[in-house]
Amino acid sequence: MFIESSSPQRLGDKAWLASDPIQPTTGSCLTFWYNMNGAGIGTLNVYYMNSTNNKIFSMSGNHGDVWMKGNVTLVSTQPFKILFEAIRGQNYRGDIALDDIDVAPGYCSLQTTASPVTTPQPTLGKSIHNLH
Repeated sequence: MFIESSSPQRLGDKAWLASDPIQPTTGSCLTFWYNMNGAGIGTLNVYYMNSTNNKIFSMSGNHGDVWMKGNVTLVSTQPFKILFEAIRGQNYRGDIALDDIDVAPGYCSLQTTASPVTTPQPTLGKSIHNLH
């Protein structure tokens, strides 16, 4: 997935990608790859949504033409959704892309909400689990 930042998009415009409902879990790992390249990059937020919306991941600014891995452990006693939000930055020189989004049973081995791990580019075009 990719958010285009060229005209007619403006500063602060948002794009959302929401999952289908996910069943309660005692521990699942949300994993995704993201690319935030360009001087005009805005922000990528990820929310856990049930009766409230809780931001569980946020990254802003230019990180170069590299794919970074994000993962967050999810625990919930009620059904919930995951929402990815991309916010357009200062100008058209910056795009945000997502790939290989997955929710798997078990806790994540490494949380990357504060500082992402730079890794090689993933294979593009893989199926997306529970998202539309």
